Amino acid sequence: MLATDRDKWGNFIQLWDSIPIGVNDWILDTHIVADGVETATTGGECSAIYAIQFGEGALCGLSSPGFLQVEPIGQLENKDASRTRVKWYCSMALFSSVKAAALIGVQD
Repeated sequence: MLATDRDKWGNFIQLWDSIPIGVNDWILDTHIVADGVETATTGGECSAIYAIQFGEGALCGLSSPGFLQVEPIGQLENKDASRTRVKWYCSMALFSSVKAAALIGVQD
């Protein structure tokens, strides 16, 4: 079920049953699970696996009707430069609760 292939940029990726696997180095492997509740502390021995489906009807990114808003502020007083403000109000929405899951307390 585990396979290796290349993505559209030529990088090697791992696939599980043709589903890409993403690794996040910011998720700690030092979790402690007590009574089904996961806490991130040092000295634990558990990790977590998260499964998310992106797309229409699943987890989607939302944007304001104006998308990106660009406002020229003007010249800076102390530098030979100008300032521009870029605003983008975005969010995420999960349209189906079965499209995101977490398996906590995973051990080797």
